[in-house]
Parts: sequence; C-alpha cells; structure tokens
Amino acid sequence: MAVTNPYQHYRQTQVSTSNGLTLVVLLYDGAITFIRKAKDAKANGQTEEMKRFAARAQDIVFELWATLDLDAGEVAGNLYRLYEYISDRLSAAMRGDDEALEDSMLILNGLREAWSGISGQTPGGVKDIE
Repeated sequence: MAVTNPYQHYRQTQVSTSNGLTLVVLLYDGAITFIRKAKDAKANGQTEEMKRFAARAQDIVFELWATLDLDAGEVAGNLYRLYEYISDRLSAAMRGDDEALEDSMLILNGLREAWSGISGQTPGGVKDIE
C-alpha cells in the first residue's frame, strides 16, 4: 500500500524501525494526542467528534493492555490496573464525565514520561497523529 502523505510515511518508518520501548512511547503519544483532540472537540461543542477521538485513544489503551505479559511481575499487574482505569475513564468521558479526559491524559503523560526515560528518549512534546 502506497503512502502519499509524507508525515504518515515518516511515522510508518519510525514504527517499523523502533524497538519495543520506543513503540510503547509512540503508543502513549498517540493516545495523548487523541485525548487532546477530544478535549478540543468537547470545548467546541462537538460531542460526536469528542467521542470519536476518545474512542481512538481507548483503542490505543486496549492495544497497550493486550500486550502486557502478566507473568512478568508486579509492574505488569500495576500497568494492567492503570490501563483498566484509563479505559474506564475514557468510557466515562464518552458518557459526558467532564473530568475523565483530563484524568486519562494526566496518567498517560506520567506513563509516557517514565517509559521515555527508560527508552532513552527525552520527554517532550507530542506530535499530532491523523
């Protein structure tokens, strides 16, 4: 499949050449970006658009959740509970909970910063994903 958007091509190349830790950071980036877009849509009264972006963030959280090796120890169990909580908060956002998007973003930002430090990346701004 040909990619015509240079940004999409860059992201595909970045994903295909990244190690596992970097991929986790990229997933956090994506979820955070979609939550930001959901917050913007909500602020503009675009409820359906907010739900769409919150659902996309939730899909990423589901992917992170699905890749956990629960036999790997306490950290995996803690991440499992965090991902479950974030998913629940994103569902609450789609039902109209005003604080749920911010709650989810705060946790994901903290996780992103931690994983970024582990992978040797500098925590910083998150680029938008289309």
